[in-house]
Amino acid sequence: ISEVLNSDVKRRLLLEEEEKLIEDLNEGKLEEACWNNTLIKLQEVGDELLCIGADGAESKARQILTGLGFSKDMQDGKVSTLSGGWCVRVSLAY
Repeated sequence: ISEVLNSDVKRRLLLEEEEKLIEDLNEGKLEEACWNNTLIKLQEVGDELLCIGADGAESKARQILTGLGFSKDMQDGKVSTLSGGWCVRVSLAY
């Protein structure tokens, strides 16, 4: 599942940016102007994540993989343990 989720580059980058912004806010080292700008940017990132439906990405990926014949154990496992045919199916889920 992680392979399919990570293939959504926009979602992955937004989540990474959100994590970094939250980290910056939690450190408490920002000046007031930077604090406000960081809050605004965090809101923008959150809005974009909401807009692209990032919160439903895992459920959607699991539905697709299930439709391609993957069991839950296969979905949660590493792609490197799958045969070539199953790897092709993973690429279809992208």
